[in-house]
Amino acid sequence: MKQLEQARILLAKAMEDERAAAALMLHSDIGDSIIGFHCQQAAEKLLKALLSARQVVFRHSHDLAALIEALDRSGYAFPDHLRALERITRFAWEFRYGLFEQHENFDRGAALELVYALRRLVETEITRAAP
Repeated sequence: MKQLEQARILLAKAMEDERAAAALMLHSDIGDSIIGFHCQQAAEKLLKALLSARQVVFRHSHDLAALIEALDRSGYAFPDHLRALERITRFAWEFRYGLFEQHENFDRGAALELVYALRRLVETEITRAAP
């Protein structure tokens, strides 16, 4: 699969997680773990889409810091304000493996806003990369 095509597929899949997180936030009885999980999944797919759009080969990882580091190594100037996404990496395994402990500092709205900002960046990069 060509990398730009892969980037588009990852973007579409990320938007599914983004929409799920946004919908779930409307329900106060939904726990942080599930919303954090969908924010993390969206961010992971978006970072992989960005790497693909920039023709950067990456290893399989749920670690958002590692994916951002791969962008850094490639010479890409990843925006500093989006590095805060690294803090939601924990939702990739805590929710999935039952290790989640309630974290009082998790701001659902702020996490989703970061995902929205990352998506806009990725959409711009994919548009630029398009032939």
